[in-house]
Amino acid sequence: MRMRRISDTPESMQAARSAEARLPRPPSGRLIRAVTLDLWGTLFLDGPGSDERYRRQRLAGMQAELAGAGIVVAPAQLERAYAVTGRWLGSLWRVNRDVSVREHVLASSTLSIRRCRIG
Repeated sequence: MRMRRISDTPESMQAARSAEARLPRPPSGRLIRAVTLDLWGTLFLDGPGSDERYRRQRLAGMQAELAGAGIVVAPAQLERAYAVTGRWLGSLWRVNRDVSVREHVLASSTLSIRRCRIG
């Protein structure tokens, strides 16, 4: 009489194959290399006045970048452009619309370099 191990029965082999089929497999095609999260307004919630904390730093950075590109903008002019852009974005957000970062930067830049001096 020949004895078979329980693990060699068709049922146990089928169960093993079934369990193996449920294991996660690497995706076919492209691999995900990075994931980005929208933090502000999604995971972290700042109040409406929080933008004021960053305004001065942002304006200084914008002015430095514009100057590096040979565009001289007076601080008051840049502040006005920043305020106008903020109102424009606010009007979009009130109706649940948004723009890409590129559109945001282009709007700010366009407003701030109007009537400025190119060095």
